[in-house]
Amino acid sequence: MAFGDLAENAATSLSKGDRVVVTGKLRAESWESADGEQHTAIGLVADEIGAGLRFAIATVQRVNRRTAADATEQAAS
Repeated sequence: MAFGDLAENAATSLSKGDRVVVTGKLRAESWESADGEQHTAIGLVADEIGAGLRFAIATVQRVNRRTAADATEQAAS
């Protein structure tokens, strides 16, 4: 899971099928369903996301909040 600027920048920069490197924290949630069955879900809350560079090259472009919003709008058009 990624939130805020990290999620917006990832959505603008990455495409389906791209290899990525993600660092973050594992989060486990457990609950019991209405029928008494135990469930557990494990997710990764991302701190950083980057392109995997074994099979690709990347160009880094620093952005401020306004530039990131503009890039998102341009990618959507």
